[in-house]
Amino acid sequence: MARGLFVGLMTLDCLYRVDHVPAANEKLVAQDCLLLAGGPATNAAVTFAHLGHQATVMGALGQHPLTQLIRAELSQHGVAIAPLLSDTPEPPPLSTSLITLATGERAVVSRNAVGRQRHRHRSWRLP
Repeated sequence: MARGLFVGLMTLDCLYRVDHVPAANEKLVAQDCLLLAGGPATNAAVTFAHLGHQATVMGALGQHPLTQLIRAELSQHGVAIAPLLSDTPEPPPLSTSLITLATGERAVVSRNAVGRQRHRHRSWRLP
């Protein structure tokens, strides 16, 4: 059995299966929705574990309640976590994908880890 360490971005992905990507000011009801652990390093670690190997993913994963979803899913896939910034209260980076049922095309909105390196606490302000 091979062992692999995957270092990088860990996100919480929200995937919506839709008939089409909405136009401006259009509201849709999705056919399905999934919340999954994501990010390039995380996805590679899950794939490696699925192939029967011992995977560990290392990335910024703090103590926000949403991180429990990531931890639970990775545990379910047999992926160990070596967390960085384990004391931060910030939520994990979020990514939302709209996946068109007929074509499999996707539209993605994400900030990834923008601002996490510079700001430990921020307040949201509307323009």
